[in-house]
Amino acid sequence: MNKKLRHLNLLVFMTLLFAVSCSDDENISEEQEPTPEKVVLTADFSTDQERYLAGDIVWITNTSTITGGTIGSWEWDFGITPENEELTIEKNPAIVYTEPNTYTIQLTVKALTGESATTTRQIVVARRNLAPEASFTWEPEVVCAEEEVRFTDTSTDDLGELAAWSWDFGDGGSSTEQNPTHTFLAEGSYTVKLTVTDSEGATGSTERVIEIQKKKIAEQLWSVQYAENGNLLGASPAVGDRYVYVSSTAGSLVALDRTSGAEKWRFDLTRNGATVMSTVEGSSPSVDPADGTVVIAAGGADGGNCCGFGINGETGDQIWATEWPKSGSRIPWLAPVITENYITVANRATSGTAYIWNKSGRKVTSSTISGIGGGMCARADERLFLFAGTGSNGFIAAVGSGDGRFTFAELGNSFGYGTVNANGCQPLIDAQGRLYVPSAGAVYCYDTNGYDGSTAPTPLWSNPTASSNQICKGAGLSMSADGQTIYGTSQASELFALDASTGALRWRVAIHGQGYCVPAIDNLGQIHVCDNSGYYAIYSPVDGEELSSIQIGDMCYSSPAIADDGTVYITAEKEGSCYLFAFRIDGVTSAADSDWSQFGQNQRRTGVQRVK
Repeated sequence: MNKKLRHLNLLVFMTLLFAVSCSDDENISEEQEPTPEKVVLTADFSTDQERYLAGDIVWITNTSTITGGTIGSWEWDFGITPENEELTIEKNPAIVYTEPNTYTIQLTVKALTGESATTTRQIVVARRNLAPEASFTWEPEVVCAEEEVRFTDTSTDDLGELAAWSWDFGDGGSSTEQNPTHTFLAEGSYTVKLTVTDSEGATGSTERVIEIQKKKIAEQLWSVQYAENGNLLGASPAVGDRYVYVSSTAGSLVALDRTSGAEKWRFDLTRNGATVMSTVEGSSPSVDPADGTVVIAAGGADGGNCCGFGINGETGDQIWATEWPKSGSRIPWLAPVITENYITVANRATSGTAYIWNKSGRKVTSSTISGIGGGMCARADERLFLFAGTGSNGFIAAVGSGDGRFTFAELGNSFGYGTVNANGCQPLIDAQGRLYVPSAGAVYCYDTNGYDGSTAPTPLWSNPTASSNQICKGAGLSMSADGQTIYGTSQASELFALDASTGALRWRVAIHGQGYCVPAIDNLGQIHVCDNSGYYAIYSPVDGEELSSIQIGDMCYSSPAIADDGTVYITAEKEGSCYLFAFRIDGVTSAADSDWSQFGQNQRRTGVQRVK
């Protein structure tokens, strides 16, 4: 029994021991299970620099960290609303600030388990120094060779601080002045470059082309507006002892001081029923050398009256007036011819009329045998007065007998013109009595000595191609001082020179526009011309080389007047108004000592043969 009991006790002990051992193992296993790690989240970022200029890219590097978890998102607040809203959730965004300021950037990071962290950083965005904008102007606007040019810097900088200037004038010259002067020695096109530098080192450049004209030999003394409307078709200035007399289709004759251009008086040309319209040709004044009386004929409307006036050149008072009703009449392209005893005028109409008056404006005789289109001249002995006809009428001659009686002869086809139109063309007579008459496409020369109108004259010569095209209305001829060359302008925008003895073409050159003028010749032999493009130019008598030119207006339909002191007076249309210009020319002291130096033979426009 005892032995069995002992075995039983051992069995119970072993069973209990095994049970205790199993319980301890389970406790040990439960104590070794790991405890979850704590999430530690830190938000942080850096920028590639701390200070920026407006417009720079701000590169942001996200340096946020996390332990015990995973970052799930980034949220950025840049202090502005970006155009691309996705930037707010990018890990490493790049942002552009266009305005200077101090900006606070905020980053919020979130873990997948919901934890979040936030951080901020400030950056400074400064104003960007933009490159300066270079610009400049110059004076005078029209520049000639050997003339000082004044350059003015008009550059701007956003910070307002320019520190340096560098000029390249395109001819090898340069300057570092802000507002330099420079002289170009030769005509041509020059590219002027200006580079400016501001106080922070930024630079800007610009280039402009400046056109340098030929050396200026014409200096403008003054200009004056004398009519606010109207036009100058055929209206050229006449020069008296103290005043320049100018007209226009606006309806007034104006006296202007020769020295200053100041207005002395203004005479209404529409009095006595004369009608002046701005859509038709005008007429020019003439000045009687005997007493200074200014003579002008006015009229320019269909159905209106024509009227001739004698006006006191000093006071502007009317001395006499002669009116003549004429259906469809107007006074185109002429200045009254004034001889010792007579005045001639004419009007254009269905049957144009040529008039010869005495010095009181009373009619001596007239003829309506043909239409008269302007262009008149007379022999000094008063034995021949010439009137330009319209259409195919050529010229009309009034032949004087010496006792106050005149015979009119229509010199159309028999005068060598055929159907050529002499309308408005201005003839000349030299001291030897040779008559040079232009027409639409030809120039003729006749000997007037002994001509009595009874037989058809035979040309000494003719040059039907002299002008290459029509001679313009109002255009005509002038002569060199030696009497060897005659000059004229044409509708083909040409100036030409002919041998006065043979009619042979010496030269022909292009001018700026159509020449509605009689060239004026100065004491140096230079040729002064205006054209319908508004240019006043001076040409060499040798070969027609242009010596100087300037655009004085929009149109110029009148002839230059060279006064006895060398001053050149020109009328031109500009911006719808009429102007008188006065010029001084280097070396010019008078008109040429010529038989016919300009329109009307002389500054007074008397249109009479000069007898030396």
